[in-house]
Amino acid sequence: MRRAILCGVALTLVGCFDFDKLREPLDGSASPADLTTEAGDLAGVGDLAASDGGVVTLTPRLIANAYFSNFSGTTYASTAGMTKTAFEVPTAGIVDGDLVLFIANIDNGSNTLWPDPIAPGFTQIAQSYFGSDGQTFVVSWKIANNEPPKYTGIYGSGNGSGSAVIALIAVSGASSVMPVDNSLATFSSAAGMSPVVGSATGFSTTAANCTLILAGGVDWLGQGGTNTFTLPNGFTKLSQLGDHGTMAWDWTSQQVAWSTQAAAGATGNVDWSATGSYNGQAWTVLVAVAP
Repeated sequence: MRRAILCGVALTLVGCFDFDKLREPLDGSASPADLTTEAGDLAGVGDLAASDGGVVTLTPRLIANAYFSNFSGTTYASTAGMTKTAFEVPTAGIVDGDLVLFIANIDNGSNTLWPDPIAPGFTQIAQSYFGSDGQTFVVSWKIANNEPPKYTGIYGSGNGSGSAVIALIAVSGASSVMPVDNSLATFSSAAGMSPVVGSATGFSTTAANCTLILAGGVDWLGQGGTNTFTLPNGFTKLSQLGDHGTMAWDWTSQQVAWSTQAAAGATGNVDWSATGSYNGQAWTVLVAVAP
């Protein structure tokens, strides 16, 4: 009787298993459909791991620089489409969903020299006219969505020499809810100095692992020179150039750098400097991009 019961149990267990399926991973007979399903299941496990304590680091990238120099009415250097009265910067490399930052400054100007918006969809963080002989800087952002091949525009009132520098930056993976966690723009009202010191008093971030974008430039109080930039500890260069497209310039130069702030909270002061051929005055913009 006991043997009969055990045999019945064994037969029942055999019926519960599909031994052909169990052999497939061993003899290579698994179908592509089966493998696809398994891979999808594993991908889901990876997603759960990433959302459960995985650290996301957003790495910004330089999409393009653009520049124009105009010393005493003669164009010494420019990229395609950059003139004394208009700007153009290519967008190749931007991916839908990217956070895009347009960072620029131009000799002379006004608080409305740069178009607002720079292009459809952009939100302006800052635009200010400052300095002893006048310069206008601007920082704007947007979430990329089927971007045109280039951003173009005409300068507004107050344009002087037209010497200008533009940096176009993209960041993939930024928050879709609040990509710009915080921002701050400042400029110097003090007399020109050498070296030129740019400073942001900083702010508090609400999200962990924010990417800090530091942009700054100089209104040089002399025409025709070169300079070097010194970045804060922990920041990495994205762009540094003058309006000749090198570290040479007629009137202006700017830098863009980045760092990561692991914990939410105060950034503290963020200072940079530029040592050049003349005295100058600085502007600074600090932007926190949230993952």
